[in-house]
Parts: sequence; structure tokens; C-alpha cells
Amino acid sequence: MTSWISPSHINLFEYCEYQFYLVKCLGMEPKKTSALFQGEKVHEKLKDSTEATGVSFRDGLPLAFSGKISTLVDRELSVYSRELQMIGQIDEVQVDKGIVRIIEDKPGRLAHAHKLQVTAYAVLFREMFGDYPIELVVRDRDSGRIKWKKRLLKSDVAQLMRIIGKMKRIMEGKEIPRPTRNFNKCKKCGVNYACEFFRKRKEMGLIRV
Repeated sequence: MTSWISPSHINLFEYCEYQFYLVKCLGMEPKKTSALFQGEKVHEKLKDSTEATGVSFRDGLPLAFSGKISTLVDRELSVYSRELQMIGQIDEVQVDKGIVRIIEDKPGRLAHAHKLQVTAYAVLFREMFGDYPIELVVRDRDSGRIKWKKRLLKSDVAQLMRIIGKMKRIMEGKEIPRPTRNFNKCKKCGVNYACEFFRKRKEMGLIRV
């Protein structure tokens, strides 16, 4: 089991700590859903629509931030942190004069996990590219509507570090993962086929599928 995690693992953890444990620690594969296939298609379409600027992102970043060139946009930008042992790809980064926007595309309703995930990408971005002022954005994957945005603050980073710390302790066997108490989540979980709590709840008649 690798000790590296992705910002996307935060979604698993926030949905259900035991789901995160099953996927990350026991290697269970989530069932493929139609929503997942749709998401892959939309992400590929958005990537193809990004215009080439003729300059690398690293070279263009300070130029766009200072206003010497127009808005710089990059999609699926790879970022990582050796210190946090975290790696991932940012859906979209926009750089305008004086601000960097880290954008995460998500379908459906806004969730707290989405805010944490985009915060994680911002932390990784800063470690790789410098301490730029960052605006966090969660955008509707299908409509392009902005669902949430805010400036990244130290308190956001502190909250994220607490979550990552707990995820790491579960991976190290130092803390026991708790199953969700929301039975609707159990029914929709992609790894419920391997979950002892889901099985027991079904046997007790608490979950009907």
C-alpha cells in the first residue's frame, strides 16, 4: 500500500471514512457508474477546448500574474507535494493579473468535500509554483456555473491539514475508520459490496436495496 494520496481521496473520506479505508487501504475498486463515465467525457471535452498559448504554464504564470500577457489557462495541471505525499491533477487553473484561480469541476450539489478538495489542490499548487494569492472555485461540471468561490485563507489550510492528518492515521493503522451513519450513502457507495457494515445493516433490515 502506497502512503501517497490524492485530493480526490478527500471525497471518499468525507463521504465515509470506511469507504476511504476500503479503497485506499484494502485496494477495493469502486463500481463504475454512468455518472463516472459522463464525467470522464465532459473532462475530455473541456481539455480539448483549452486554447494553446504558445508558452509553458510555468513560464507564463509570472507574466499573466503581472499583467504582461492576457489570462493564462491550463487544464489537468499535475501538482504534488513530497512533504504531504499527495499528488493530483487540477481541473483548471486561470491566471489573471494579481490572482490565480484553482477550479474544480463537480456535478450535482455543492458538498463540503468539494471545498476541501480544491483547497488541497491550491496547497499543492503553492508548493510547486510559489505563494501566489489564490481564489478557490467549485464550478458546475455540466453548466459551467460557479457554485462556490472564496480566497484561500490560512484557516482553510489548517482545516485541510487536520483532515489529511486523520486520513494518514487511518492508513497507518493508528486510528479506526468510522462508517457513515447515513444509510442512503451506504446504498450508493461504490464499494458496498466489500463493506461489512453494509452487509450487517442489510441483514438487520436497516437498508433495503
